[in-house]
Amino acid sequence: MGNLSKKLIKATFVPLIMLAFAGADATNIPIGTSCQSIKADPADLPIAYDVTGDGGHYCQGDVGLPVGVANSETGVTYTLYMDDITTGQTIPGSDGSPITFGNQVVPDQNIEHVFTVKGTNVEGTTDMNGSVSILEMKKITPSVSIWSDAPAIIIQGTTNVMFYAVTESGGDPTFQWYKNGLPVGNSDYLHEEYNPANNDQFYVEVTYPWSCVTTPYNTVISNTITLVVVNNIWTGTAGNFWNNAVNWQPTTIPSSGADVYIPIVSTHNLYIPDAISCHNMIIDGASNLRIRNTGSLTISGTLTLNGSDGLYIESDAGGTGSLIDNGIAGTGTANVQRYLTTNAWHYLSSPVNNATAGVFNNDYLKTSDPSATTGWGDYIVDPSTPLEVMRGYACWKPTGNLATETFIGNLNTGSKTFTFTDNGAGTYQGWHLVGNPYPSAVNLSSAGISWGTFEPTAYFWDQSGTNPDPYSGGGNYDVYPQSGNWGTHNEFAPAMQGFFILNGTPGITSLTLPNSARVHNGQAFLKTTQTNTNGMIICARSYVNNFTDKISVHFDPDATQGYDPGYDAYKLLGLKEAPQLYTRIGNTNVTCNALPFEQKNMVVPMGFTCGLPGTYALIADSLSTFVNTISITLEDLKLNTTQDLRTNAVYTFNYDTIDNPNRFLLHFDNPGFGVNDHGQQNDLQIYSYENFLYVRKTGTNPLSGKMTLYDLLGKELYTFNLTDSPLSKYKLNLNADYYVVKIITPDSVYLQKVLIRR
Repeated sequence: MGNLSKKLIKATFVPLIMLAFAGADATNIPIGTSCQSIKADPADLPIAYDVTGDGGHYCQGDVGLPVGVANSETGVTYTLYMDDITTGQTIPGSDGSPITFGNQVVPDQNIEHVFTVKGTNVEGTTDMNGSVSILEMKKITPSVSIWSDAPAIIIQGTTNVMFYAVTESGGDPTFQWYKNGLPVGNSDYLHEEYNPANNDQFYVEVTYPWSCVTTPYNTVISNTITLVVVNNIWTGTAGNFWNNAVNWQPTTIPSSGADVYIPIVSTHNLYIPDAISCHNMIIDGASNLRIRNTGSLTISGTLTLNGSDGLYIESDAGGTGSLIDNGIAGTGTANVQRYLTTNAWHYLSSPVNNATAGVFNNDYLKTSDPSATTGWGDYIVDPSTPLEVMRGYACWKPTGNLATETFIGNLNTGSKTFTFTDNGAGTYQGWHLVGNPYPSAVNLSSAGISWGTFEPTAYFWDQSGTNPDPYSGGGNYDVYPQSGNWGTHNEFAPAMQGFFILNGTPGITSLTLPNSARVHNGQAFLKTTQTNTNGMIICARSYVNNFTDKISVHFDPDATQGYDPGYDAYKLLGLKEAPQLYTRIGNTNVTCNALPFEQKNMVVPMGFTCGLPGTYALIADSLSTFVNTISITLEDLKLNTTQDLRTNAVYTFNYDTIDNPNRFLLHFDNPGFGVNDHGQQNDLQIYSYENFLYVRKTGTNPLSGKMTLYDLLGKELYTFNLTDSPLSKYKLNLNADYYVVKIITPDSVYLQKVLIRR
């Protein structure tokens, strides 16, 4: 029977009861009985239907979860309760239809709240069946970072290094630690590492098990901590110097293979006055390490600079410190000094990659310009002008200005390349001023250097002019030709040194210097070359102002009589007041002359000029590199005199600016040339040069007799009486051609074909 029928029955039944009572004896009704004492029939209370809603959790900021009742009755009001406290939400029922209170949002995060429903009508209240539990979960942005309780840099042998993970609170994440990319350690926020090694890398992966995250992923990876483990840490407790074990932790002097850390210390900074080497080095802070002007530091691994001015490389009149590294890390800077004498030109190149012309404040600065008529560009006046890496700059240091320049910035390291473009055919086309970009010397003979289409020859400017050593006077260019063994400069380009190179081929080409070419060597000139053979250095010395110039002459079977790039080197004029010495290859003046010894007698023309008249000297050196049987003679064409340089290596002469510059000849005579074990050496050598005939006496007996010159048809042209002289010279007036010389002495007859050139 439906609800409506039941109510009709109840309405009929009540009056009948009342009539029954009215007919009874009133005294039969118990005292205290009233209508209220008559309880409602349970069948009249609201029916207990099921509370609906899956419950569970929702994420912070979402709309919550629904709560309702599966069915409802008309005349019943349904009230929602949270944790037995009314929420104030009521809904009237309807005949058999479900009801909903909508999505419910709880007031506390991560606390479960229980929702129930009660139904009420005129007869009373009924609890609906069951409940719905709802939890609001905090919305988490997955994050994790790690830190360690160990110092940034630890000593080798340190144990029990602790790593800690810091995550977003809540979410109950899981942890997976990694060492060098492999799973390791505990699955919680803490990892303990035993006996770590240098460059071990650690990180942790964190996974949040629920879905309330702000990103599409609930797994995140932390930052990576790389352990830096060193062999020695500088303390400076006993002074400034490396080779004192007390200055180190542990108390041992670092080996050449050690990893070294130089921290900011409150006691003593580290000085390096001599040769020191290590593997890796880390420098923190400012002015912690100073390479003195006599010192050198070789780092076979990586130099790490942290902070500003952590490294100083010092320079003064006694020299410049030197640094070789195999790579630089960190964002710190270094200070590199370079001492310059005043009142002179110097060719320089920046050892840092961010220097400007302001380094040369109050100096005069310019660089080469092959397209200019002088070969030089305009003076650089803007101090903010960047100094190009590997570009050479000419600096004039005036009297009264500070003698030491300081480059501050990021040190150059690794392979460096400078690219040039040459077009046209001007006087100085192809000549470029480049420079050593490192705070150490460079060995220009290194196989790793790429010269492109440049001649493998470097021209170094020397303007000292005050050194009494005859090989250090200056005022000219010293030259190193890479392919030959002889030059007036050795193979080392000093730290930050600028030098000229020549590109003889128009177009684009590059010069590349590799890190492997770096060396510790501050020698700036070549005095002797005793390790080489068949070559000599001649120095022209001025007694007016002590300026000098040098040339080299070298006999090499790989050279030719012509100009050979890398063996020969052009003459670049120096100061007007300095002597200018050269030999000639055809009509080309050269500083370095390499040629083959193709016959018994070789004549090399030599020239000399200067802007000042006075007394000068030619000084021959390295003559011992020739075998003893080769004679070397200097001929002065102006005075018509000769001098045996083996007997007297210094030739002094007076010079006037109107003199013919092509004044001298060098004679090299080898009496054993072409003679084998079955041959015989002559006591005379007969040869020609241009329009002159020479007779050299190689024996010890007095020379007498007659010399006759014939053409190839046998016609007698000249007859001379021989003079008893080591080298006799006879002037001819003949057309260029071959001729036959016949000499008759009391002991022998000599025949020799000669070529006369005009």
